[in-house]
This record gives sequence, C-alpha cells and structure tokens, in this order.
Amino acid sequence: MKTHQRAKALTLSNLTLAALLTMTLPACSKQNWYQGARSAQTAQCMQGPESEYKDCNQQSE
Repeated sequence: MKTHQRAKALTLSNLTLAALLTMTLPACSKQNWYQGARSAQTAQCMQGPESEYKDCNQQSE
C-alpha cells in the first residue's frame, strides 16, 4: 500500500514540475528573443556613422 502512495506522490510531483516548466520556459524564451533583437540592433547601429549611433540606439529601445 505504501508503495502505491509513493508512486502516486511521485507522479504528482512530476506533473507539478512539468506544469511549472511549461509556464516558465516561454517567458525565458521571450526574454532571450528580446535581448537578441536588441543586440542585433546595437550591432547594426555600430555599422553606421558614429554621429548617428546614439539616435539609432534610442530608436531600438
């Protein structure tokens, strides 16, 4: 009987962990995408004239 209860508790723990990961991973992915886009914009601004760098970076914010 105790083995069945442990298996049930373990399954519940696994489901809880899976649910938490499902909710948090997309948030991390969105943040990584945003940071990647900002880095790409900064790199693009660096290719232009130095006098326009500040304005270019401000537009990306």
